[in-house]
Amino acid sequence: MRLYDFGVSETDSLYFVMELLDGLDLASLGQRFGPMPAARVVSVLRQACRSLAEAHEAGLLHRDIKPHNLFLCRLGVDFDVVKVLDFGLVKSVGEDDAHLTADGALTGTPAYMPPERVTGGPGGETSDRCSLGCVAFWMLTGKPVFTGDPMAMLVHHVRTPPARPSDALGAPVPEAVERVVLDCLAKEPSRRPASALELDRRLAEIERAELWTQDEAQRWWREHLPQLSAPAPGGDRSDDLLSLQSID
Repeated sequence: MRLYDFGVSETDSLYFVMELLDGLDLASLGQRFGPMPAARVVSVLRQACRSLAEAHEAGLLHRDIKPHNLFLCRLGVDFDVVKVLDFGLVKSVGEDDAHLTADGALTGTPAYMPPERVTGGPGGETSDRCSLGCVAFWMLTGKPVFTGDPMAMLVHHVRTPPARPSDALGAPVPEAVERVVLDCLAKEPSRRPASALELDRRLAEIERAELWTQDEAQRWWREHLPQLSAPAPGGDRSDDLLSLQSID
């Protein structure tokens, strides 16, 4: 999400000006419309990979990738544009987590937390890719990788092999898509895709067979979210409206 300005107002309130997005986060989208087709999941994942690659190249880890923090929107004539939101738990690569949290505290969301962070090990770029694998599983199936109370989910992330997405969905999922998701969910970080760009390259190969086109995206938005799929009178809201928020 673009940040256009920030500062202190005449009333001594902190403010920031951000772009206004037309769309829904993946959590809301999934709750309303259920699992996504594999081709659409691949399209969403590729865009998220490129955003994470940019952050990782800058030396930043997100540490809270989950459906609530991936926003699907319309920008101009483009549909299904992904924005990675909420870098509130971000830290620099190599930074000690102990300096960021109270003793023994875990930061993140249990359903999407990689096992190495549950056990207190050093989280790295690969941890973000594991969380993205959890999001992919959820997009394909409408279910988290593991269920139960938060503590049970954390234990499962460490000890329990994930189910195949096709088994959780009860319907076929393309084998190549399923393989990528399970590789991202590997307990051992070294067994996951080597980088966000490497994951994107693997998804690009899958996309040749599982292609979600802009025509399909546009049709989906016009059928399911017509109020967001047409430009506002006088122009496109996503191009020229800003969101102004104050921090008291």
